[in-house]
Amino acid sequence: IDTAVDTTKTTADFIDKARAMNARLRSDSWTWGDWVGLANQKVGKKSEACVLVLNEYAAEFEKSKEFHADVRDYLRLLFSIAAAAMGAYQSIKTRMGLIDFVDQERELLRALDLPEVCDVLRDEIDLLMVDEFQDTAINQYELVRRLTRGWGEYNERNPGAPRTLLVVGDGMQSIYSFREAKVGLFLEARKQGVNGIKLDDLPLSVNFRSSKMVVDWNNQVFDQAFPKHENLSRGAVPYETSVAFNQDTPSSEVKVFGFTGDQARLLEAEKTLA
Repeated sequence: IDTAVDTTKTTADFIDKARAMNARLRSDSWTWGDWVGLANQKVGKKSEACVLVLNEYAAEFEKSKEFHADVRDYLRLLFSIAAAAMGAYQSIKTRMGLIDFVDQERELLRALDLPEVCDVLRDEIDLLMVDEFQDTAINQYELVRRLTRGWGEYNERNPGAPRTLLVVGDGMQSIYSFREAKVGLFLEARKQGVNGIKLDDLPLSVNFRSSKMVVDWNNQVFDQAFPKHENLSRGAVPYETSVAFNQDTPSSEVKVFGFTGDQARLLEAEKTLA
């Protein structure tokens, strides 16, 4: 690499990392992360041809038997630590007489299989309301299903005084898949109901928070970002257009800020606090 020709910071960073990697190879102190970094490290356009072979060679680490063996050992160790941690956590809860949210769900599901509990609830619950239904996990959905067990048949016999399931949710706002939330459950319930209880779909499309300019901008941008068709198994939710209640004011505007590079998050935080 001729640094007199290529004076970009990108190339200078590559040279620094390559020299550091060379030193770690000589001292046998390298890690697999070093190979990943070297394989993905970019240079300025004038030097791309010079480092192509090095990038390709570094990327060959993925084929290494030693790499795959280390990954297997790492995963075994990770899961053994997680299992030991969960065991210790459960022991602490048992010793101190404590439960967490997962315990609450599990124990309630067990209780709802007891005939004496079902007999009491059958006569005491006529209305069940669930908020943020788009972020319902399978255990939570099962709670709703068991609490409304038999309601469909009851409503057929008592059309003048039915038991009511009221759920509120917005599939576009489903963000808890990392906690096992399944937006497909929300979509399925909206179409097919729950336990024979038909749900009347009442869309709320009026936005009371933002000005017309902001709402119109959101409609234009996010209509293109969301899937065009609903898909229960994939959790695909189409965009639903909003209508602004508030009109624009002289100060209404939409600004878009983009941040790139290593300092992107810092710059974003500074702009947010400004």
